[in-house]
Amino acid sequence: MTPMQKLFAPLALVLLLISACTTVPGPDDGPEKKDVDRAEGLFEQRQYLEAAQAFNDIARSLDVSQRRDVLLREAAALARAEKITQARQILRSVETEPAPADDFMLRQTRAYIALAERNADAALTLLDEPPSQNIAPRYIGEYHLLRADAFTLQDHRLETARELVARETYIAAPAVQQENQTA
Repeated sequence: MTPMQKLFAPLALVLLLISACTTVPGPDDGPEKKDVDRAEGLFEQRQYLEAAQAFNDIARSLDVSQRRDVLLREAAALARAEKITQARQILRSVETEPAPADDFMLRQTRAYIALAERNADAALTLLDEPPSQNIAPRYIGEYHLLRADAFTLQDHRLETARELVARETYIAAPAVQQENQTA
């Protein structure tokens, strides 16, 4: 091995390890992907109670260490269905578990609950920091939709429109894109 190769080999290894850490596992990962996609589809179609039940079914089939994000999605669906007490109960059970330093999914779930309680200021505070790029696009789109909903509650139409335009990039379904453009 040449001196140059000896210098760059450890550097290449470090870069490889760092790049492997940039993906955050979420509800889209794992063997239950088909079930998660179905639950997310129900959520996207605004069938929130059915989505909550689907997320609950998935969570019951997972190991305790894997169910955190799925339970957060269940709580978000319940909040959208205005089942605030149930959403808070699930959130409390999740909050006792160790969490990542920047827990976007937890902040987003709390924002869903704040909006269900018609507390736009709290929702916007929770969503003040944008998600990192390693978050699934559907959740980034939801981030913009939540902010748009909060601005709507405050009657800030320009900010609402800006968030809906920003959301457009993250919408996959043509029907949802059409709905977003007419909102």
